[in-house]
Amino acid sequence: MSRTAVLLCICTSLIVAQTWESYSSPSINDDRILHATVYDTDSDVIYMIGGCANHNWNTINYYVYAYDPSTDTWNTSLSVMPTARAFIQGAYWDGKIYVAAGMNPYSQIVSAFEVYDIAADTWSSLAAIPGSRAGHGTVAHDGNIYVIGGSDLQANGYATVYRYNIASSTWSGATSLPQAWEMGGCAIWDNVIYLCGGYNRNDTTTYDHIWSGTIDAGNPDNITWTQIEPLPFPTGYCGATAMDGHIYILGGFDESARAGIKQFLAYQISMNSLIQLTEYPIAITRNHMVTARRGHDQVYGVAGDANGNYSLPNNFYYKIDDPLGINETQALTATADNVLAVYP
Repeated sequence: MSRTAVLLCICTSLIVAQTWESYSSPSINDDRILHATVYDTDSDVIYMIGGCANHNWNTINYYVYAYDPSTDTWNTSLSVMPTARAFIQGAYWDGKIYVAAGMNPYSQIVSAFEVYDIAADTWSSLAAIPGSRAGHGTVAHDGNIYVIGGSDLQANGYATVYRYNIASSTWSGATSLPQAWEMGGCAIWDNVIYLCGGYNRNDTTTYDHIWSGTIDAGNPDNITWTQIEPLPFPTGYCGATAMDGHIYILGGFDESARAGIKQFLAYQISMNSLIQLTEYPIAITRNHMVTARRGHDQVYGVAGDANGNYSLPNNFYYKIDDPLGINETQALTATADNVLAVYP
């Protein structure tokens, strides 16, 4: 790919400017980064799973907390994951949450694959993912769980994609990414996976664009990967979520400035364009700290690394109603394929 400068034009139409508001945090262990944030679309509950408090990997945990948006309350008494892990993402499908791989408290990259039965409040171990990894993406589609990219957090980034078929309890290899990818936002809308920003550990590239991966309806292992819309600048560790035909991208790490960012964007799928939205109240980063509350037009930030420095506290909880607002949007400039250092 070329390293020529590109201009990212954002529509100048007026949209309603909304504000972020705080909501209740868990009563215990509310400092959390590198965890999985998963929305149960059937029961309207947000789950915060695993992760750690800061840069001390000894704090990696197995806690599972559930937030009820209708009552603004947390349940902190749920069954814990069998394997404590961070650098994870989870996916919800039909009453269950699936969590693959990650890093354990001993700094080991694991291949554990576990499922949480929400109604029974129980965890079960499933067939291990074929290749251990961390910092990967995870989405669910049509009875399948896709685990995308990741790395060993040392020298090797992965372009491999694995598909777990829930009905047959089997893994298969899906179409690999064009390049290794990790530590970026990952979301799915309809049959298309979106990877936002992130890193290629193999050549120290920080991505400044979005990848789309269209899943073939006739062959779920066949994915067509395409580089689409550029981002304003190279961004790693951002979070992503999907709602109503938009991919929302929150925060991240600006490698050129070596700092976390407040950026909040919406990628409008039908128009193939980005909209700049109200910034998050603080700089926020370290991956999967955001989810959309579908059917309610809300986006929730769930903890994450405040200011991008690992230091405590990392216990900020904000939500935004109707995120597409009246804010006159602006033009942004991006530079393609900026080569920057990977910093896990």
